[in-house]
Amino acid sequence: MIRIMDLYQSLVIERPKRVLFCVFLLVLVCAAGLPNFKLDASADSLTLEHDADLDYFREVNKRYQSGDFLIITFRPNTELFDDDAIGLLQDLVDELKVIDGVSSAVSILNAPLLYSPKISLSSITQARTLLTPGVDREMAKQEFLNSPLYEETLLGPDEQTTAILLSLRTDKRFVELVRHRDGLRLKRDTLGLSEFERQELQQVSKEFLDYRTALSDRDRLRVEAVRTVVAGYRDRAELFVGGATMITSDMLSFIEYDLRVFGAVIILFMIVIMAVIFRQKRFVILPLLTCLSAVLIMLGLLSWVDWRLTVISSNFVSLLLIISLAITIHLVVRYREYHAAMPQASQAELVLKTVRFMFRPCLYTTLTTMVAFVSFVVSDIRPVIDFGWMMSMGLAVALMLSFIIIPAGLMILPKGEPKDKGDNSAAFTMKFAWFVDRFPSLVLWLSLIIAILSVYGISKLEVENRFIDYFRSSTEIYQGM
Repeated sequence: MIRIMDLYQSLVIERPKRVLFCVFLLVLVCAAGLPNFKLDASADSLTLEHDADLDYFREVNKRYQSGDFLIITFRPNTELFDDDAIGLLQDLVDELKVIDGVSSAVSILNAPLLYSPKISLSSITQARTLLTPGVDREMAKQEFLNSPLYEETLLGPDEQTTAILLSLRTDKRFVELVRHRDGLRLKRDTLGLSEFERQELQQVSKEFLDYRTALSDRDRLRVEAVRTVVAGYRDRAELFVGGATMITSDMLSFIEYDLRVFGAVIILFMIVIMAVIFRQKRFVILPLLTCLSAVLIMLGLLSWVDWRLTVISSNFVSLLLIISLAITIHLVVRYREYHAAMPQASQAELVLKTVRFMFRPCLYTTLTTMVAFVSFVVSDIRPVIDFGWMMSMGLAVALMLSFIIIPAGLMILPKGEPKDKGDNSAAFTMKFAWFVDRFPSLVLWLSLIIAILSVYGISKLEVENRFIDYFRSSTEIYQGM
């Protein structure tokens, strides 16, 4: 331990500018990868390898040539089966069908009518639809409401809301890449791979990731094109866009928004809190630099290795900022206490004494927190596993940077005058001590009652997995569903 401290003193305390320059270069190299930073909300990001349900879903899609779809709900301002509403719906469908990637559109306009009036299959020569001349629209409405084929699919119970199903073309290249990659993965886990096959797996995995990224961009553009068309009809009808592709696109937008907003709010909160508590610029700038460096290094590393953030693992940025701040505050508070107690001591002595005193507590605190996040690795949910690894790595980086940037930064800055006014919390905490000393039995009984209520509350906990409840009621995902 003594040798480690001697090495630390030689590198950080005696050569602070060099070590800070090295940290700056590391941050710069990692930040250079940020243009490659990607988010992921695909099915692969939410499941483990060889997920049976996902494999079966893809097999069905390939066998029956069924791809993803988008749904547009349509509720005109006039009666749905009036000529004006039918014409408006026809115009909307015609515009949607020509969007790139849309293979077909199903609506009440082209759904075959078998009960208006009822006919046998053998007598059908040409499918009758709502647009066929002479069709009784009232009978067609009843068929859409009550037919086993169309009940609760084409026409809502209010008789005013209908839906348009846009079928998207199946991407055969995507399916082929998935099957090739998954086949090699399965062989790797069962029989093992040759050196050539291992290289092939790496190549096809990278090719699949790149292709999936490009496909995701095309899907987002398609969703935007659909929304642009729909926007032109909102003055004459109430419309919502839905479907898995739209949800994936919006979830990526939500993740990007959360990263920007939460990150900015937390940084602002950190600045305000530290300015109010410490009232010295150095004790605002140094912790802030430490936290931001930890986040930039982690995001840069994830970008370089193409490890993508998901809707869950994206939260690691906010958490890493907060936990990194806690470590830096411990160091700053201890330094200020030593500075106030020993104003004549040299800066090197104060910094080294702070590091020696705080290293073990901060190390144990960080290790126990890392253990908590590492426990996520045993989960069967891919985003939770990724979140656990990212947080564990981020905490290790934050701990090292805290004991490099803050001590080295203090060594560069002048010592100044001590401004720590001591611990003023005793006036508040002594009231609790007085109450416990005066009423010990009451404290025990109150603790027992709270414990019983807590156990009862725990028994009432429920797991909520309704997908629609994950979103605010103002979002189109919620409204469309």
